[in-house]
Amino acid sequence: MISHKNDYKAVFANFSALSILQISNYILPMITIPYIVRIISPEKFGLINFIAAIFGYFQLVLDYGFYYSATRKISILRNEKEKLDDFVSTIFMIKFLIFLVGVALLIIVFLIFQISNENVQISVLTLISVVSISFFPIWYFQGIEKMSVITGITILAKTISLILIFGFISQPEDYILYVAINSFSSLLVFLISLGILIFMFGYKFRFPKKSTFVAELVESWQYFITNLGINLYTTSNVVILGFFTNNTIVGYWVGIDKIRMAIQGIMGVFSQSVFPRVSLLLDENLQNGIEFVKKIASFGGSIALIISIITFFFSSEIVSIVLGSQYSSSANLLKMISFLPFIIFFSNIFGIQLLINLNRISDLMKIVLSAAVMNLILSFIFVPKFQAYGTAFSVLITEICVTIFAILVYYKKETVES
Repeated sequence: MISHKNDYKAVFANFSALSILQISNYILPMITIPYIVRIISPEKFGLINFIAAIFGYFQLVLDYGFYYSATRKISILRNEKEKLDDFVSTIFMIKFLIFLVGVALLIIVFLIFQISNENVQISVLTLISVVSISFFPIWYFQGIEKMSVITGITILAKTISLILIFGFISQPEDYILYVAINSFSSLLVFLISLGILIFMFGYKFRFPKKSTFVAELVESWQYFITNLGINLYTTSNVVILGFFTNNTIVGYWVGIDKIRMAIQGIMGVFSQSVFPRVSLLLDENLQNGIEFVKKIASFGGSIALIISIITFFFSSEIVSIVLGSQYSSSANLLKMISFLPFIIFFSNIFGIQLLINLNRISDLMKIVLSAAVMNLILSFIFVPKFQAYGTAFSVLITEICVTIFAILVYYKKETVES
């Protein structure tokens, strides 16, 4: 019987580093949000996040599905330095060319449409943040299971951001400064991580061959389309809500959803930690990899269920503590989506850990695109009448369907093959 002791050690080390990293990405901002939403009105908070949601499409294109495709490939190439450098250089070059095209289009939009100076400032600052996050090579460090290397730097940058927010954000007019501070934090993390990649891991840029460039574009295309579908029923919810309502209602929804995302982030760490290890195990031995996934599904699912139950019963208290009295009427929104961490954990197990790692990305793509269409239909039906509650309902139904479809597709094919 093959022991998984070393596998669990690697996963635990990566999980620990990613947990700390997620504290900086989710928990530290959750320390500032109770302060920010009390200083900045729900309207301005909604405006900031509405613009961020629009720029989420740009980030989606920049990422181009590399988060999973690159992580998976790096986990396999980790011991082949030259091939690894070639691959990383290709990813950076693709992102850079997409960035140039995106910025050119953005300039054209600014010149054609009469966009207020306020929105231009927020847009430019948001662009800096989006580009920094997209070029941050987390897929490299996650693929080689060395997340601890950049965790300390990330926490330092986020802590500086937190100090600046509490030190300089003191009145409603400081909302643009708030966006600037967050952008500075993202840019700092990217620049330092790039330095670590070059000086600690000896990365050397190699101008990619045309054949390699095209091959990676083609290979990651299905990942990109899958991410596009996921984006249509995540980021687009904020955009659709903004079109049918106003910035204040968007602010209420975003505040609630940020709480949900912070809670869900706990399980997200777990899923991200095991992904490269699952990739490696399934590549080496299919049965051992599947057994490993079953164990983490049982353990992680139990934790996700407990977290969701606590969120459901204490939604009012959580909203009151985190967002304050201005958002107290939105507690039922959190109650509606409180079981999403549990539901999404299992869609991740079957969709990301299994379907992607078993080279069945086309199956996942079909599921996600179907869910995206469903979410758009539900949103356009329910959001105009029920506003944020219509958004919550659409998200909940969509995520339930994604999970069910992923489970059915996985087991149906496994049964046929058996």
